[in-house]
Amino acid sequence: MRRPRLFLVGIAETHVERAIVRAQAVGFEVVVGDSDRNLTRFAAVVGGADRLVTVDYTSYADVARAAEELGRERPLQAIYSFKQDALAATARMQRDLGVVGNPPQAVDACIDKPTARRRLAQAGVAGALFRTCSTAAELEEFVRALDAPAVVKPADRQGSLGVVRVDGPRQATAAFQEARRHARSGRVLAEELVEGREVSIEALVSRGRCVVLCVTEKLLYPGTFVESGQITPDEGEELSREEYERLTRRIVDALGVRLGPLHIECFHTPDGRAVVGDLHTRYGGDHIPTLTELSTGCDLHTPIFEELLGVDGEPAAAAPPRRFAGIRYLAPEPGTLAAVRGLERARRIPGAVDLGLLREPGEEIPPLRSSDDRSAWVIATGRDRNAVVRSLAEAERALELVVERPLEEAAAWS
Repeated sequence: MRRPRLFLVGIAETHVERAIVRAQAVGFEVVVGDSDRNLTRFAAVVGGADRLVTVDYTSYADVARAAEELGRERPLQAIYSFKQDALAATARMQRDLGVVGNPPQAVDACIDKPTARRRLAQAGVAGALFRTCSTAAELEEFVRALDAPAVVKPADRQGSLGVVRVDGPRQATAAFQEARRHARSGRVLAEELVEGREVSIEALVSRGRCVVLCVTEKLLYPGTFVESGQITPDEGEELSREEYERLTRRIVDALGVRLGPLHIECFHTPDGRAVVGDLHTRYGGDHIPTLTELSTGCDLHTPIFEELLGVDGEPAAAAPPRRFAGIRYLAPEPGTLAAVRGLERARRIPGAVDLGLLREPGEEIPPLRSSDDRSAWVIATGRDRNAVVRSLAEAERALELVVERPLEEAAAWS
């Protein structure tokens, strides 16, 4: 008897291997679709799939083509994605095929930051003051009226790409140009700079229930919006788990999310507010799914796949943290990565459980402007936050990234 087929669109490389195994365990034949380049690049983590197909996951037309070709063989039981740039096309295919999934308008609202902010404001969820700007003059007007620091970003991107701080109207033109350069729609979002401790909420909507799986502490490189690491569970006491659950439920209802993960950025301000920032209908990046499972033991995939398959199963449930887990990213000075030393030494650090390189020797290391500019990472676990921090610091010291700067840059540093 042939197994029902799941078309998994786009490779969410940090947890796709577990997703494939778990989808197969509930009874799916798993077809993974991505570009030829990514299928080759991530061959080690998608090797367990039943089939691989080439598709441009950012294109609805190409996802539809691939789905039609698979459907000619036999009907697709399910189509799903954990990949940011595949979410919109996948939601439309779920609608077209009449299979379980999120409404396209809910996915679109999370992708388009101004839309999400308007809907959340209508639902009474605290957020930053904002304005969508089509010109530098509009941004300058917003900054002048705000009379306080602002953040300028593309209206439809993630990973800190094109995010700029603006401290006054004179910086508006350059900030607008930088943000717009990365915006797919050409639109720019300007909002007040929210000062406060930043966390992310990882939630899962399953069988009509919404549960908070974990709250993760977010760490930034000084003077940037780029994340240097994450630690879970967050030890802050601003909100109880029940309050996080209520906040997340309001967000889910406001956006119309019906199934799957929700990654929510949240700022705890000195005046006691919980201000919601960007959010996505996927799990967080930066290996947050791995940290969540290491800390809580939760299965982030099986409840979703059981609902897609239409079989009886337990709804997702939160589990209390069993231990702490964290990740630290390495971002050396710009130049050329000449060599990597200490890999095995770093792996032997007590508490270190995994590490990886984002660049190979010979590749250029750019200035740190977005998450894509980091060069390596280390994951560690421990009985408490301090133990995790110590293990990450020791592993970072053991892992040596040797950088050669270009001649003209070397001269400037001499």
